[in-house]
Amino acid sequence: MAHSPLYAPRPHPAPRRRRQTSQRFAWIVSSLALTALAIVPRDLLPQFSLPAQQQSAQTWGVNRTDTSQTCQAVLNKEQRLSRGQLTQFLAMAQESSQAAVHETIAPPYCTLSKGNQPKQREAYPLAFDPDTWFVINYDQGIYKSYDFVFQE
Repeated sequence: MAHSPLYAPRPHPAPRRRRQTSQRFAWIVSSLALTALAIVPRDLLPQFSLPAQQQSAQTWGVNRTDTSQTCQAVLNKEQRLSRGQLTQFLAMAQESSQAAVHETIAPPYCTLSKGNQPKQREAYPLAFDPDTWFVINYDQGIYKSYDFVFQE
C-alpha cells in the first residue's frame, strides 16, 4: 500500500517512566486514604479500627526510647488539626515552605527534631482522633512528606 502525501504516520508517544507511574500511584492511594480518614465521622471510626483505646490528652511519644518519635519542644499545647485544616494541607503543593504550611494550618503542637537541624519534623494531634498524629517532614525548611503516627 502506497502512502499518500496526506497521510503521515503518528509518532508513538514516549514510554512513561516506571518511577513516575509508581510515585503517582502512591500519591493517589495516600490521598484517597487521607480523604477517607478526614470524611469518616468520629463515631464510625471504632467500626473500622481495633477495639477502642483509652482516649486521653497526654504528652506525645510513641516509643519513649526513640527520640525521633518524641516531642523535643512543645510549641502550642492547644493545637489540634481539624478535618478542614487537613484538607487545606493536602491541597498544598509539595516543596512549599515551612512558613507557608504554618500560614495555612497553623504552627504545630510540637517539633520532633532537635533544634536547627536541616531535617525537621513537626507533629499535630488530630482534633477528630486524638490517638492519631499528623507529622510533617521538612528538609531545610521545605515540605517534603507527611506521615500518620498512631499511638499505642
